[in-house]
Amino acid sequence: MRSACCATGNPRRQGARCGFTLLELVVVVALVGLMASLVGVRVASSSAVQQERAALQAMVDVLATTRVEAMRRGEMLTATLTCKQEQFAVDGPGMHRLVEAQGLIAIDDRVEPVGGHHVDFDGAGRTLQRMWWFVNEDVQRTELLNANLLVAPWEVTGDAPARDVQGRVWRIVFDPVSGAPRVERVDGQGRDDR
Repeated sequence: MRSACCATGNPRRQGARCGFTLLELVVVVALVGLMASLVGVRVASSSAVQQERAALQAMVDVLATTRVEAMRRGEMLTATLTCKQEQFAVDGPGMHRLVEAQGLIAIDDRVEPVGGHHVDFDGAGRTLQRMWWFVNEDVQRTELLNANLLVAPWEVTGDAPARDVQGRVWRIVFDPVSGAPRVERVDGQGRDDR
């Protein structure tokens, strides 16, 4: 009696083996490895974005608390951000928070690193400050200048994101009417993930 081989049902001579060749197995393993590495890169990148956003949100929390306290007291209060090696120190009235920098660098409108920022909230919670800019270590100064993302003083050229910039560009924006701070990503990759 002859035996059927594999799923094809093609009869083969007795003693023939069914299965995959070594070459087929190597190709499949290589493809699975390639797909896994692509997923791993995407997950790692996503994790870095989440860590940067969390660091900036921690800063915004201190700023928002300072703003609310200024409104409660009815007087001007100041919040400061000081850049220290791998950390940002964020200070408000009776508050001090150290935030891991996560590779972020505070910059000014000339795309130069700065030692910190400060913001004054009046008794109504408003401020004349408009934005604080941050970039991750991957952003090259010339790319950011060529993208024409920043215009002095502290304004953005329309809503057009910097699609040519490699790396991430963030800003903490102070609402022009209320003064409420919020985090935005303004490079072309993450414009809508607010």
